Amino acid sequence: AVRNIVRKFFLGFVVIIFTDLLGKSNMSWYEGPIQIMNPSIPYQARIPGGAMPGKSVYVQGYVPHDSEGFSVNLKPHGGHNDDIAFHFNPRFNEPDVVCNTCVDGSWGSEERHPEPLQRGQAFEIKIKMKDYGFKASINGETICKYPHRVSLNDVDAVSIVGNVHVNVLRAEGGTVRSPEVPYIGPISCLT
Repeated sequence: AVRNIVRKFFLGFVVIIFTDLLGKSNMSWYEGPIQIMNPSIPYQARIPGGAMPGKSVYVQGYVPHDSEGFSVNLKPHGGHNDDIAFHFNPRFNEPDVVCNTCVDGSWGSEERHPEPLQRGQAFEIKIKMKDYGFKASINGETICKYPHRVSLNDVDAVSIVGNVHVNVLRAEGGTVRSPEVPYIGPISCLT
């Protein structure tokens, strides 16, 4: 049977949809070197396949001189509500990094950590997903190990809000989902 191949780009993944002649589709996830460059803030994207131990969200950017703060949020249920599984919030007027969870509109107890960032500074944030929780670092320095308050299985979106310039946002690691239609050969460059 002839198959129509449609490629869609998501955070860190290529979604390949194979459609047969009857219009029935089989979707598979290919984890590739795709990254979002210079997204407009606020920004939200689904993480196809969801969060899992071994996967990371990487953000590289710059803090404007007038920034009061920003947040990187890992969200459940496609980010379609206000729930936030992990709220990572560098604040420059306090100065702390605040970590928290919001479920059904209610915030949990805040965890506060010393703020290593400064206004006017470039940064790299990496949030690693672990069995026990999230391990967040800024410029290679571990800031916190935050225990899960929402099931990691429910986390499948990332959002960035606040006054920040993001150069690169990507998902790293994890596993490749097995396709229903067999994948044959490498995918090197998709346009």
